[in-house]
Amino acid sequence: MPTVNADDYFPRHGEAQAAIMRAVETTGACVVTGTMTIALHNGLRAQAKREGKAISIKQSGAGLAMVTSRA
Repeated sequence: MPTVNADDYFPRHGEAQAAIMRAVETTGACVVTGTMTIALHNGLRAQAKREGKAISIKQSGAGLAMVTSRA
């Protein structure tokens, strides 16, 4: 399963969101790590809505999340 470290993209949140969405489209799920994970939560939801995609975000603490497709 692909993993995206959100801190690698700081402060380029849009690029992090795009990388996560690509991984979700390709494999159906993506693990997101790093301290900036929680900051991407609302942006990911907004991007998915703009693109007409349904995603689920399960946050596990401040530095870990699982993003999955709800297609």
